[in-house]
Amino acid sequence: YFITIDDPNEQPGSEIDNNYWVSGRTEEEAREKAASRFKVPSSKIQLRQDADVLDTWFSSGLFPFSIFGWPDETEELKAFYPGNLLETGHDIIFFWVARMVFFGQRLLKKLPFKEIFLHPIVRDAHGRKMSKSLGNVIDPMDVIQGISLEQLHLQLLDSNLDPKEIEKAKTGQKQDYPNGIPECGTDALRFALCAYMTQGRNINLDINRVQGYRFFCNKIWNALKFSMTYLSNIVNSSDSVSFHKNALYVSILTKCKRLCNNNSSNVQIVLNNYLADFSYFDGYVISEADHVVYEEIVKNGDSGNGNKYPHLFRWVQHMQVCRQGGGGTCRGNFSLLGNESPMDLWILSRLSTAVDACNKAFGNYELSVATTACYNLWLYDLCDVYLESLKPVFASGDNEAISAAKHTLYRVLDCGLRLLSPFMPFITEELYQRLPHPASIPRAASICVAPYPEQEVYCFKDESIEKEVEFVQKIVHSIRSARSDYNLPNKTKTDAYVKCMDENLKKTIVKFKCSITTLSNCNTLELNDAPPTGCVALTISDKCQVHLFLKGIIDPEKEYGKLEKKRESLITACTACERVLSSADSAQKLPQEILEGYHQKYVQTKGELDHLVEAMEGLKKME
Repeated sequence: YFITIDDPNEQPGSEIDNNYWVSGRTEEEAREKAASRFKVPSSKIQLRQDADVLDTWFSSGLFPFSIFGWPDETEELKAFYPGNLLETGHDIIFFWVARMVFFGQRLLKKLPFKEIFLHPIVRDAHGRKMSKSLGNVIDPMDVIQGISLEQLHLQLLDSNLDPKEIEKAKTGQKQDYPNGIPECGTDALRFALCAYMTQGRNINLDINRVQGYRFFCNKIWNALKFSMTYLSNIVNSSDSVSFHKNALYVSILTKCKRLCNNNSSNVQIVLNNYLADFSYFDGYVISEADHVVYEEIVKNGDSGNGNKYPHLFRWVQHMQVCRQGGGGTCRGNFSLLGNESPMDLWILSRLSTAVDACNKAFGNYELSVATTACYNLWLYDLCDVYLESLKPVFASGDNEAISAAKHTLYRVLDCGLRLLSPFMPFITEELYQRLPHPASIPRAASICVAPYPEQEVYCFKDESIEKEVEFVQKIVHSIRSARSDYNLPNKTKTDAYVKCMDENLKKTIVKFKCSITTLSNCNTLELNDAPPTGCVALTISDKCQVHLFLKGIIDPEKEYGKLEKKRESLITACTACERVLSSADSAQKLPQEILEGYHQKYVQTKGELDHLVEAMEGLKKME
């Protein structure tokens, strides 16, 4: 209320003077406050209510239905109230969420939404609430575009902080961002925030982790760049694809004749009768079958007219709209060629696992589970293993194997980009447009309207082959670790001999022999129960050992001296960690995250030390 005093001896107040404004639960309460403030009887106080006063939480509490024309019974209100999902922060449950529920039930007798998704609050890397005075406020644009430490300081000078607070904030910025904030990009920040969703009510945002996801973007880009050197000619469909389309068309016609009990030689009659009872040729979703039939009848001019073949005409019109729109509603079926290699089948199984994990994660609002599934598929399965294993395949000259590898690689890349697109929309759109694709496969005009991969389409889960490759990766990891321990350069290849006492494991090794030699950078790999002298033994399991031939490649005495120095350094590091972890003072004085860091460092260093001791024992046997 604006205060006016009914007294000629009192100067009238100004509306910009806060002293002449008063608030109260009632007008009478406000009048008493004004009289007390100006030391005059309440009878001399005149109040004028501000016409623009608005309770923010009151008005926002009406939001779910007021925007649709309530209290009028509009079509929009009927269509969109109640909603399905509300996404908000847990810190305003009472201020906003509860009020929307109150008003919805009171005024419309319905809850305004079915589910509420509460996102965490972003804090700094140390778990502190972001504060200008601490200098730990992170502007998302600074993370996306990058900013120097000097520019961060200039932002403080442009703020309304007290000079003493500015110096304190500068100190905080120097500690957290000594080199400024590196350019991370929108996709990396978006992915990081979703990946952080495991932390519960708070996100302790570490810029280094966001930067790590920027490097992940680089990995994806390079994977597509490598793949496109082999997929550049996939647009020109091979004879096998043409044969596949013709065979599929004949199969569809046969199916239609059987289901319609119509053996007419007139294709239009058969298709029209079939489409009288079915929406599409493979269920209720447009699939590859529909595209194959459409291309064939358009080529032959068999689309007919609306009067004579109404169901066929309706279907053709719908297909034209779909294809002109880029096929965004189309879900292409994915069938195997039949000559896929074990590694092809493995990556398809891993893809199936990722698709299943992402769909379940979105259904349960577990965004971090979906980001982990995408990250593991791209980095550990596709880049680290499958792409490396394809290099000898593409160099082999085996046309069948190359065709199957290309077919598999395209499908994995296409599906992998669509899995990742909700988290990284910009890089996935760019790469989706660059990815060559066969004309026979339906494809959306943009990845943002492409169908999200579904488990029903990518149902290639094969636990047996995943267990086999898991064993193969143990062999590869052991050989790589040994090469690292003995400082072997990448250009130096070695021979490996496998001593195995299990017939099933022997079959697995033979089956994946080419992949093992490629991934472990070996010259040859042989099953041999009596490996030659000059080898170091690497234990894979109680039934399998790998003997790596190093005689003549390294100087055992010289390498032993290097490893001894490294061993002493690791022992010192382990001892320092043990001292901190076992100290009673540390447990009382150090924060929990610091203690966890020491524990992780100890476990990692101890593991390196164990590997080193094993390598030194191997060198002793070679002397």
